[in-house]
Amino acid sequence: MVSKPGQRARVVVVGMGDTGVLVAGQLAKYAEVVAVAPRPAMISGQELGPRLVRPAWWNRHYWIRYRRLRRLRDVRVVHGLASGVDRRRQLVHVRAAEGSTSVEPYDALVIASGVENGFWRRTELEDEAQARSRFDAHRQRLLSAKTVAVVGAGATGVSSAYNLARDNRHREVHLFFPGEQILAAYHPRVRAQVQRRLEAVGVQLQPGHRARLEGDSPRPNTGQVCWGHGQPPFRADAILWAVGQGKPNSRFLPAAWLNPTGHVRVNASLQVADEKHIFAVGDIAASDAQRSSARNNGHRIVSHNVRVVLTGAGRMRAFRAPTHRWGSILGMQQDGMTIYSPAGHAFWVPRAVAQWLFFDLALMRCILGGVRSDSLAEPDALNERSSQSKVVGPSTRR
Repeated sequence: MVSKPGQRARVVVVGMGDTGVLVAGQLAKYAEVVAVAPRPAMISGQELGPRLVRPAWWNRHYWIRYRRLRRLRDVRVVHGLASGVDRRRQLVHVRAAEGSTSVEPYDALVIASGVENGFWRRTELEDEAQARSRFDAHRQRLLSAKTVAVVGAGATGVSSAYNLARDNRHREVHLFFPGEQILAAYHPRVRAQVQRRLEAVGVQLQPGHRARLEGDSPRPNTGQVCWGHGQPPFRADAILWAVGQGKPNSRFLPAAWLNPTGHVRVNASLQVADEKHIFAVGDIAASDAQRSSARNNGHRIVSHNVRVVLTGAGRMRAFRAPTHRWGSILGMQQDGMTIYSPAGHAFWVPRAVAQWLFFDLALMRCILGGVRSDSLAEPDALNERSSQSKVVGPSTRR
């Protein structure tokens, strides 16, 4: 063990997106936690559709500086990228933005480094200004386009197509997908209901179109998309690629830990194969076909099991993936939010209730554990919450 008798065990969390933040916050109650993050803030990969058309609202809930998160008060966040793991000496090698390197010793390691996917999920070392500028350039390209091609009909593609079409009815939005139905991972009732909503806002559904992709080469943001089944190319002012081929951020890991797609092989306890003190969770972990430990309380399973390994007390818990994906697909709208259950039932919640219940209470208070105010918050985001208190979340410090 790295820590000495009488000291708190030391846990290193690599990756501080949605899942990494939750794991670090849970483990900080019991251990010394060091987190490695490519940015100084949690910038979520969720809800791309609302992010494109309502950025101030999205930033308020999904772009949060780590120092504002109460549960991370005692977590040391290292701004850098993991460049290697020495499993024998229990060290994580870290490269900082200026090129310097350091090592972080661990008693337990949690890999939550996620995947790269399109322009909204990236791995580069960036400060907040760089991340904002890069995303805004893509966003403006999509918003200024008269014809948009969204390629891929998973949750990200469907949400993006719907929100872009509803935001501007003069914009022509085409949704291309290889099969006959959208949202393959969802219950059939959900597919039918969401398809009707897409059609109602004018999204033009284009089934049977499998894009011809050229390996790992960059995909064009504008121009034409070619298809593998002989259909004529489609030309668009802007192309949004949401084909679900996220590239795992696993280059720093030993090849023996990875499956053929580059995701981390884990057992039911989310432990890395043959490594008692190493865990993986989130989109990087090959927990099931949908890699759904990014949701469904995967962070709680990992946090509990890390504690069991470090203390030797208690029983390990197993992660069980749901049969169908569930939750919000289209995101918060001006009139409210629709939640879909695993059984395919839809529940519509008015906007004011959804804002308080799902975001102010469930997300900011319960899931994230409370968020301090930030004097550097965007003015438009501050205006949205002007009627709220200065601090969101519990007022008592831990």
